[in-house]
Amino acid sequence: MHDLENNGRPIGAPERYALPIAGDDEEGKAIATTLYNQFGFDTVDAGPLSEGWRFEHGTPAYCVPLTKIRLENILATTMHNAKLKA
Repeated sequence: MHDLENNGRPIGAPERYALPIAGDDEEGKAIATTLYNQFGFDTVDAGPLSEGWRFEHGTPAYCVPLTKIRLENILATTMHNAKLKA
């Protein structure tokens, strides 16, 4: 909550943070993406709702301020590591 209030930056700003999103409703994700942008954050789409676990509590992306590129990399790594453990 505090991150949304304090860490938003304009589009193109250096070190603009990104927030993850996952869902099965493309229109809903588009609305959330618009809101994230208005709050000053980029969006990283993790895919369907079933992929939301990649940014749940206990994962490397959970509640950590990350740029879009770093968040994309962490989400990809989280998926890769989970497949290795399976």
